Amino acid sequence: MEYNNFSYYLTDRAQNDLANIVEYIDRELCNRDAAISFIQHFEKEMENLCKFPNIGSRLNNIYLKRNDICKVTVKNYIVYYFVEKKKEHDSSSKNRTFFAKSR
Repeated sequence: MEYNNFSYYLTDRAQNDLANIVEYIDRELCNRDAAISFIQHFEKEMENLCKFPNIGSRLNNIYLKRNDICKVTVKNYIVYYFVEKKKEHDSSSKNRTFFAKSR
């Protein structure tokens, strides 16, 4: 999804985590309305993050390969992400926010 000049991309692992979260809420907790509400809230938070990509807390961990990973909380879950600026010579790409994991 694209909002302003940023769009977000969920990694395969993040997509899988998100699907598992929604499935758990829907099937294990037997609460389809809560599952739908979670997805709507998640999408709203991603839209907000694309509008304000620096809103998250930057992680300070020497063991991470990247030093630009941030986190935000969505309900009871933590979303880890980093922001990638488009390259000047690549007019086809947009600024993108990548989500490494949502758990």
